[in-house]
Amino acid sequence: MSNRRVLVVERDAVIALDLVESLELAGYEVRCVARSAEALEKAREFRPALAIVDADVAGPLDLLALHEQQRCSLVYLTSRSCWPRQAWLASSLPLFFLKKPFSASEFMTTAAAAIAAHSAEGLALPVKAAHGRSCSPARGAAPAPLTA
Repeated sequence: MSNRRVLVVERDAVIALDLVESLELAGYEVRCVARSAEALEKAREFRPALAIVDADVAGPLDLLALHEQQRCSLVYLTSRSCWPRQAWLASSLPLFFLKKPFSASEFMTTAAAAIAAHSAEGLALPVKAAHGRSCSPARGAAPAPLTA
């Protein structure tokens, strides 16, 4: 598995294109799908170190399946800053949250941090969120900073 491989799961073609182009310009090898069922199949073939997943495309159980299958870090794109399932997901996954709308620099910083976390292994990481908004995976656990 290459640490430069990223799977993007996004149904909006314009957003998907922006994400893919940004990642490719930064030197990542990228594949993109529009549905969660396609994500699992593509991940088996491609073996990404990171999956960037839109909350409108894949739910919590899809994320669990993707992580269990590939052991990759995940960036979850969502319009919610904090929601009940976030802490539940974070207790099981190396998961970064990125709240929409986000800038290109926020996106690339989050992707780089997720890749770095995957490279460092350990994969029992606290949940991290961009924009300074975060939910701790456990009571009293502070999220780590977003620096790579």
